[in-house]
Amino acid sequence: MDGVQLRAIINSKTRASPEAKQRAGQAYAKMLGLTPGPGGADGLVDGYGWVADRFVYFQCKLSQHPLGAEFADNFYAGLKKSEAQIGIMLAGVGYIDRKNSGFLARLKSYPEIQQGQFIYHLLSLEDIYTRSDKFQLASQDLPQLHIISDVAP
Repeated sequence: MDGVQLRAIINSKTRASPEAKQRAGQAYAKMLGLTPGPGGADGLVDGYGWVADRFVYFQCKLSQHPLGAEFADNFYAGLKKSEAQIGIMLAGVGYIDRKNSGFLARLKSYPEIQQGQFIYHLLSLEDIYTRSDKFQLASQDLPQLHIISDVAP
């Protein structure tokens, strides 16, 4: 897949209606072998379930803008509420990366994250479709990620 094709796929997914984005998040969860979250207001859950002996929480935000700190708060709240050992966040185009105020900085500000109580993977659609290093690392905890990248967009 070349860069033009990748951009077209990402644009089609991030510019879809909110309902289509929610269906996509649920479809990704199902492909991952997780239970899809409820329709409508999903309570910050697009998917959840057991992989091997660890509980996985999945959140998908297919925004056409990088996700900021407020989304880190929601992701962390979902991890805590679900009591997951592994969290997977799938963003449309990535995350705001500022030293003191971006997604990762906010996520790392929580004591449980600092103490390593949760394993988390922050992925974008580009990571999925290019099978980036981040994707490869996340696949060690969730091997079914390869199913998403293998499915025709």
